[in-house]
Amino acid sequence: MQTLAIIPAKLNSRRIPGKNIKPLGGRPLVAYTVAAAEGCGRLDRIAVSTDSEEVGRVATACSSGATEVLLRDPGLARDTTSTEDVLLDVLDRLALPDDTAVVTLLPTSPFRGAALITRALDLYLEKGAKSVLSVERKRLKTGVLSPDQRYRPSHPYPAEMHRIEPLLLDNPCIYVTQAGALRRDKLVVVDPCYALEINGIEGLDINDPLDWLMAEAVLAAGLFKS
Repeated sequence: MQTLAIIPAKLNSRRIPGKNIKPLGGRPLVAYTVAAAEGCGRLDRIAVSTDSEEVGRVATACSSGATEVLLRDPGLARDTTSTEDVLLDVLDRLALPDDTAVVTLLPTSPFRGAALITRALDLYLEKGAKSVLSVERKRLKTGVLSPDQRYRPSHPYPAEMHRIEPLLLDNPCIYVTQAGALRRDKLVVVDPCYALEINGIEGLDINDPLDWLMAEAVLAAGLFKS
């Protein structure tokens, strides 16, 4: 079985321009994910898929030489392009067999360390899984809002948050998917799927300016060390 890490890193971002190469703590955002992948030691190949030569140059510059850059068609960098579309493009171009373990590492999760990637691969192998995903435990009060602004709780809940039963939420920090199942279902989460619980810092996903400020605060407080 081969292991392939794919880092989808397009240039444009609607909410944070040039997000994947924007400096966070003095390093391009994508550099954190490249470092984690190369530090894992369990990956046969690491590929950055991007629509931008600039992103490719940045990824290459922050690599030890173990990461390759694949320039994708601009049509695979639209807002409507799914992560699965990008993964399947890489699989087709590299012609990897169906038993390959595809590790999806989005650059928007900079605090996912090498040890977490190892844990995910260990779980994948131990369980004979078709997929593994990272999950985060959170206490949430959920409901639906009607057009007249009437709120209906999804289920009865108390006022105090500590009395809420925690939910497990899919977090995009890491996915491991069997290549054959990914090709068949065109999804990163396929059955049988197993979950790896992560903490709030590992799971910090940068999508908007507030998330970026939170990431800077994590670094300033010394809560993450590459």
